[in-house]
Amino acid sequence: MEDTTARERLAAELRHLVAAAGLPLSGIAARAETRKPVVKLGKSKLSGWLSGTCVPEADEPFRHLVQLLEPRAHDRSGLRPRGEGWWLGLRQKAADERSAARATTPGASRGRSAPAPEHRPVTVRRSRPRRSVLLGLASYFARAVERAGVPHYLPTGLDPVVLDQPRFVRPSAGRGRRESWEKATAAHPRIVLLADAGLGKTWLLRLHARRLAEAALVAPVPPGDPGAPPVPVLLRCGDLACRTELLLTDALAGHLADLGVLAAGDRAEVERAAADGRFVLLLDAYDELPGPQDRARWYALLSTAPPALPIVVAGRRAGHPGPPPTAGGPQWQELVLEPFDREAVVALVRSWPLTSAARASVFERVRTPGLGEVPLLLALLCALAEEITEGVADGAPDLPAAKGELYERMLRRFLVHEQRPPAAEDIEADRLLDLLGPVAFHFAHRSEGGWRDVMPREEVLRALRTAGPAFTELRRDAAGVLRTLSVEAGVLQPLGDPGGGRAQPYLFLHRSFAEYLTARHLTGLPEAEALAALDQHLADGGRWDDTLAMLGRLVLLGRGPARFGRLLSHLADRPGGVLHAVRMLGEAGEAGGAVLEPGLEGRMVEVFRRAVADDTEAAARAVATCRALPDALVDVLAGYLAEHAAADLDEHYGQYTRLVHLPQDSVTRLLGRVAASRDPLAAISAVRRLDQRPGPLPLRTLLSVLRVQTETGLHPSVFATLARALCERGEPASVVAVLESGPEPPSDAAVRAVLDALGVAGPAGS
Repeated sequence: MEDTTARERLAAELRHLVAAAGLPLSGIAARAETRKPVVKLGKSKLSGWLSGTCVPEADEPFRHLVQLLEPRAHDRSGLRPRGEGWWLGLRQKAADERSAARATTPGASRGRSAPAPEHRPVTVRRSRPRRSVLLGLASYFARAVERAGVPHYLPTGLDPVVLDQPRFVRPSAGRGRRESWEKATAAHPRIVLLADAGLGKTWLLRLHARRLAEAALVAPVPPGDPGAPPVPVLLRCGDLACRTELLLTDALAGHLADLGVLAAGDRAEVERAAADGRFVLLLDAYDELPGPQDRARWYALLSTAPPALPIVVAGRRAGHPGPPPTAGGPQWQELVLEPFDREAVVALVRSWPLTSAARASVFERVRTPGLGEVPLLLALLCALAEEITEGVADGAPDLPAAKGELYERMLRRFLVHEQRPPAAEDIEADRLLDLLGPVAFHFAHRSEGGWRDVMPREEVLRALRTAGPAFTELRRDAAGVLRTLSVEAGVLQPLGDPGGGRAQPYLFLHRSFAEYLTARHLTGLPEAEALAALDQHLADGGRWDDTLAMLGRLVLLGRGPARFGRLLSHLADRPGGVLHAVRMLGEAGEAGGAVLEPGLEGRMVEVFRRAVADDTEAAARAVATCRALPDALVDVLAGYLAEHAAADLDEHYGQYTRLVHLPQDSVTRLLGRVAASRDPLAAISAVRRLDQRPGPLPLRTLLSVLRVQTETGLHPSVFATLARALCERGEPASVVAVLESGPEPPSDAAVRAVLDALGVAGPAGS
């Protein structure tokens, strides 16, 4: 870092500013020509500044460039303006270096006059071009979070780093234990990262890129030298799939050059750095490649990846087409991103600027399965909790208890409050919501190739115009409505460079909002039409799982129990449909189970039993986010796992943990089987979960586990956990059971464990 010249730093900072502003060089030059008076700022001059071959003069073109780009970079990417004085100071340092280089030419010292250099061009040699290129890339991707745009549901002043909680992954095949993300990336050169909706895979990649880039910038060894940290390059899969180059390294360098991050002369160095493995390539939105042709094109590029180049590809688990081909390179390791654990949930909620009443409300709601451990939903809960003022009784949350209700309230907040004129009324929000539903449904259902995330602008406008009364009642043109939904409300967000002169496609703020809006639209359709649409997507690779789960609750609340029951019956009769029916019941909560007729429940139990035997992992995932389910359905899965989990914990560990939030006795008995296993880590985890469950059965189960573990040879760590769990209950029978769990008289370890659990100090013999 200390060898970097001021000229190199100035060039790197200018490249980053241009990229953050999102203007191509031709656009900058065109704006300079339209200024009064005209500023001479052509592409050749700009290229010289960005490559570092020329040092700008402190005249109007350089000042105009700073004045043009800094506000735009702040508005578009959140880049904090440095100010004209800062830029002029850095430019002066670069100019001083140039003057010093001229002054030290032969003959210019020892009092002898040197030939006048004015008529001879002075060539400024670029020192260590590889280092300046990699430093520039590291500086660019160090701002990956800010440049991508901070979601506007985050409050002003909240550092996005609060979302950077420790994350864990586990193998997608179900075998193997979880490990930290950092450990996984260090162990595997090629990773396919899969995640369910809202678990934060995109945020994980952005924050990972920022950490890697910052490490490269502060490392004592400059990037590119032996032992230096790798430099991250974060892109979307679609950014490369649309390239015409035949080699991945060429496509990568070309895309970075088009972004303005690289000067034309730097492409060869980037290609060499990629071939040498000095980059870590992070590719997001694997699931958003629009069709087979784009995926085939992308596979062809990845097949040319240098073996030394580490790559992470991230996408949704739903609809995952499988890993890319290895083509002679390292094998792809498929990993699944785990939800937030309890420590991460507590850390994020405590970091959010909330009143004590609001924080208590959030903690009350995060007990709901499927809400607290999902980062997106947790952030949305915290955003809504900002409206809870001090003085509201603790523990009385005015917060949604279901995902669909949460999305509805946040969408209304965007449409009424967020960046909207004060005159925006609730009635217009109703109309806009009714209009967003057909748009989401169009790209989810009627698009060729299935669900589409990237929505071309003209197709969005066409979907708006054909939305029927929802559009005509607004009495506005489609372009104006699109501006309201995008610029003002932020529900639809442009993708790409707004200064590139091309029509931008759009994305929903998050795929989950599009899923909810699609379910909302289906609820309003005639029953036969809705069921016909549903049948087309039952086997759509899981892409419709969350949509159909929310559909059940919306039908129950909006169309009544009779239509809800017919919907469940329809699903139970379709191949693979019973898992969707289970999710619907789970999303509807206790209200869903209350309307389940005995005959329908019995049929669902039998179909679900076959589904559990056919694909236990899929059945466990279906139950994982259910807030409540009928006992008969839970007993099927818990009973099956009780027979198999203890015998093969590597196979079933992740499956049994997906049931522990449910209160049924069959789940308690399942935990007892795992706690009595020979695997100490699994046993300790199960004991702790048993200790958190209310009622007499968990206590009896813990005592039974203690007896089994004692007879089979108690592991010291398992015994200590059991002793603490039992003695902290304060029941004499539990204490006696611990003391009697060993030889007569009780061992020192048993007495010590009891004393520790009771908080009594003293030697073991006392």
